[in-house]
Amino acid sequence: MELNDQLRELVTEISPTDSQQRELRDAHIRLRERLMADEDLKPLIVGTFLQGSYRRHTAKRPETGDKPDVDIVVVTRLNRHEYTPEQAMNVLRPFLNGYYPGKWKKKGRSVGIEMGKVKLDVVLTSAPSEALERSLIKVMQQENDYGDTFDTGDEWRNEPLWIPDREAKNWQRTHPREQIRWTQEKNRRTNGHYIHVVKLVKWWWQTQHPEQEHPRSYPLEHIVGDCCPDGVTSLAQAFTETMERIARYNPAAGSPDRGVPEQNVLKRITMADASRFQQFAVQAAALARRACNSKDEGESANLWRQIFGSKYTVRKSQSGFTPRNQPGQIKGNRFA
Repeated sequence: MELNDQLRELVTEISPTDSQQRELRDAHIRLRERLMADEDLKPLIVGTFLQGSYRRHTAKRPETGDKPDVDIVVVTRLNRHEYTPEQAMNVLRPFLNGYYPGKWKKKGRSVGIEMGKVKLDVVLTSAPSEALERSLIKVMQQENDYGDTFDTGDEWRNEPLWIPDREAKNWQRTHPREQIRWTQEKNRRTNGHYIHVVKLVKWWWQTQHPEQEHPRSYPLEHIVGDCCPDGVTSLAQAFTETMERIARYNPAAGSPDRGVPEQNVLKRITMADASRFQQFAVQAAALARRACNSKDEGESANLWRQIFGSKYTVRKSQSGFTPRNQPGQIKGNRFA
């Protein structure tokens, strides 16, 4: 049996809490307002927008002791041919020392800020073309108005941005806007199930196989995107068929980035990583298929619990099922 109500309840349980969402929202709005008001930085900044799993609505609740995080992209007018990655990041130093003393540090491609309850990752970009700058100003204004979709004009869709990579000592192409657009479109094609399948797969991998290093984070989400079938009509179907496809998927073969196709999103996954991942995916897919096909509700519930662990609740009445008047709903579903 699919038991979709319980799967939806699990998604709510493994998603960031309302409190965490408020903390993240307050922190990123405060940072962005400070950046745009800073007298030294104002002439250099086109605007800001959000990226990452928080913006794509695929973030899961952080593990115990960790903090939720949000990525903020700062589109600048810095010329990447005149500034090294190190020099570009140093432009933020006075601002960071003024507002976040002792709380920030440079990372490979971003500046990390650790607050009391949340973490912020600030990613700089070099100057876009004039056409892209005009388009970005428009879509960033839409995001600042807290809309959940944005204009898909050809300018920004066809032109990636450049971000500094301190470790590689060069500027790298990136296209977070296309990743967001792709996620929204994929979610529509899967009847709103895709973003929840991403969370379920992340949770399964994190809780059942915590010793495995790869794939993690966005590469894992990307794999789910490659494997989640369009047209699915239930969450259980979406998860089960995704896992069955993952069981036949070879991440070591690589997969192009949604917005920068010459980049291999899965480049860090070795053959050994891929083999282990497939092995565990085969097991989870078999359990999910048995759970869906079972005619016994108690058996089905316990099979789902084997996949997801103790967060998946097996009800006391599981052997004598009483239908609900209304289907369960997932809180915070903004792409449905």
